[in-house]
Amino acid sequence: MRIYIAAFNAEEGAEYNSENCWVAADLFKNQDGVKTRFWCEPAEKED
Repeated sequence: MRIYIAAFNAEEGAEYNSENCWVAADLFKNQDGVKTRFWCEPAEKED
């Protein structure tokens, strides 16, 4: 099962957003007792 947690879409661009996403994912998964996996993916572009 996959559950959407957040979007990182700052104007600074994809690299900036990816870095922030991975920082957040690491903070989530490094909490005591957390067994859930967190990862980052590029978002689908909106028209």
